[in-house]
Amino acid sequence: MYETVYEALRQRITDGSLQADRPLSEVQLADMLSVSRTPVRDAVRRLVAEKLLIMPARGTVRVYSPTAEELADLYCTRAALESMAARLAAMRADEAFLHQLSAICDRRPCLPEPSGQGAPVIQRDIVHAAVELNGEFHQAILEKSGNARIIHLLDNLKPVIVRYRQVSLMFPEHLKQSWDEHRSMIDHFADMKPENVEALVHTHILKAGGRIVATMMRMEVERTEPLTPSMELVLNA
Repeated sequence: MYETVYEALRQRITDGSLQADRPLSEVQLADMLSVSRTPVRDAVRRLVAEKLLIMPARGTVRVYSPTAEELADLYCTRAALESMAARLAAMRADEAFLHQLSAICDRRPCLPEPSGQGAPVIQRDIVHAAVELNGEFHQAILEKSGNARIIHLLDNLKPVIVRYRQVSLMFPEHLKQSWDEHRSMIDHFADMKPENVEALVHTHILKAGGRIVATMMRMEVERTEPLTPSMELVLNA
């Protein structure tokens, strides 16, 4: 029961069902999942240890909401790990792997036609589909790398990555750029050039982080601190 509750809460954190600004209590969570408070208490402690939930000394539990600085650190970490995984995957690339990646790209949803009125936000259902396919593409590369340690480390970051991925893909030009870069990755995988794949994936993830960090900075209107090295790296990718 504890594992079931833990996975259920982790999934709700990942998909945004549990919002970051919403105070939570063990009673509320137990009622939501129709279970007793004991497995909820144990699951909450584990999620707090994993920094997916925060528990102030006084107050109710909340979903962890990273700052722009923390997101920049996360995406620098992700870029380093995933780019190495991509290099390893390129050393093992075969026709089945290339077909798998191409099939994912072929399933991308159609983008709306430009309206000439600036940069419209994509409809929520299209963004959701794009986020799912984006995650599937990157997960396929991770699994092909065969490096269980990298996969485990990134799995711990996944709930936060998935929650904020939609911020990176909510505008048509950003989504098109991401898909074009995915196609370029496939070409480099096909050419058996691990170093090129590694460099492209590294820049691709830093750019995504830069879009998210820039958005978060606009929301942090009171920020006066200088940019951290991680912030400069993602914003200038």
